[in-house]
Amino acid sequence: MMFPADTASFRSVIVDFSFVLALATACGITYFIYSAPRMVSPESIIANALRNFDGKWLDTIKRDWCRPDFVIRLNVRDDPFIVIERILSKAIDSGDSLTFVSGLVLIRDHLYKLGSVEPTKLADSMIEIDAYFRHHCRSLVRRAASNSDAYTLLQLIYFIEALGNPSPRSIAEADTFAFEFTGAAGELLVREIVEQSVEHRLIECASRGIHVIETRAENVIKTLPMQENTWLFDSMKQNVELSDEEKKRLWGNDHKVNNFERQYFSYLQSLGVTAANSKSTEIVRSVVWSLDNIISSVIEHVNGYTMKAMMVRQGVESLDQLRQASCDNGLSDAMSLSVLRYALDNTDSEHDEAVAWHIVWYVSNLLVGHAKLGLLNWGDVVDSAMFGIATVKKYTKPAIRLLESFGEAAKLLKKNMNYVENKNLQWVYRAIVQRIRQIGYDVPKKEPAEVLAAVKQILDDLGESEFETRNNP
Repeated sequence: MMFPADTASFRSVIVDFSFVLALATACGITYFIYSAPRMVSPESIIANALRNFDGKWLDTIKRDWCRPDFVIRLNVRDDPFIVIERILSKAIDSGDSLTFVSGLVLIRDHLYKLGSVEPTKLADSMIEIDAYFRHHCRSLVRRAASNSDAYTLLQLIYFIEALGNPSPRSIAEADTFAFEFTGAAGELLVREIVEQSVEHRLIECASRGIHVIETRAENVIKTLPMQENTWLFDSMKQNVELSDEEKKRLWGNDHKVNNFERQYFSYLQSLGVTAANSKSTEIVRSVVWSLDNIISSVIEHVNGYTMKAMMVRQGVESLDQLRQASCDNGLSDAMSLSVLRYALDNTDSEHDEAVAWHIVWYVSNLLVGHAKLGLLNWGDVVDSAMFGIATVKKYTKPAIRLLESFGEAAKLLKKNMNYVENKNLQWVYRAIVQRIRQIGYDVPKKEPAEVLAAVKQILDDLGESEFETRNNP
């Protein structure tokens, strides 16, 4: 039975619906055409991949990347960084710094965004996160370094700094003895950048990375065990019967102290020698500055006089190796004493004389060694004198040894075949004589006669008159 009127109405509805559907389809296609380029942009792809950087991802990192001697543990399909790594790699190859920096910013912001990963957990997991990022970014670092792309490497360093340092608890609990020789916990990626920067002589990147290592070292120093909780550094423990569990704990603490020396003093020494052999004065200067700061931090924070002295000895021996490498390569301005001269402010005059002896040994080697080669400059003399003034106020015998080094250096300068013609050598010689007198003015309250006698003897040997009035040069 037909209903013409109803049929016409129905057909009208169908037509209207078809028009609406066509319009909606057109709008959808227009929106897709408008949005598609943005959906496939590198930033959008990275943002989409970052959705998988959540609490579950962090738990996986914490479980699988807890040691640096890792192999690939995550399935390629399950690892959210694979896509990001390829985009960043392409950005480096094409010189697209905007995409590279945008990607790093997106990663940083996502990790610290509430609801993705608990920010409070990041510091406790930073050692494992660093191992994870080093694995993925190693090829990026090497590609950028080979292209002399200092900007990209600096952005990576800033990214590392923005993520923050490992928490003291995670450092203290880390199995640092199992870490590789150059694998200090939480610093794998920045060390990769520094090593490549030194190799390719990217001065700004190397200096910035070395500064980051220095700040991390100071954090590690604060987590080192006290001397009373070690075996090698506490002689009392070696004569006491201990349980196997206690021995294991003490040995573990010994390993942490020894590894600190290897992972910072020996590591920075190696970097500095490499830089010296490539005639890179600026990088050597950065290494020396950081070693000086680390030694000063050891003096300030290490608990235990014997352990402190042994660690300072390791530090100054690394500095002395750098001094020799610098001298061998004719780098006269690479070494600096401006930081060490303040180090003795945090020493105990009754118990830290061994620390003073170790630093005096290094300063003496620098004075005499540079004078022998004609590399001694006015700045070295001033910094050494300031160190001497700080020494003589606390320690008599180390101060006298330093004064004797000034005398040896002055004699070597006068024996230099160019002394008569070289006004700079004469100027440095006069500065030494003045600084010997200056140190003599600041004689200690204890045993002042011994210091004054040493000053008089040294000046007599140089044929210089003894000071009579307080005239600061």
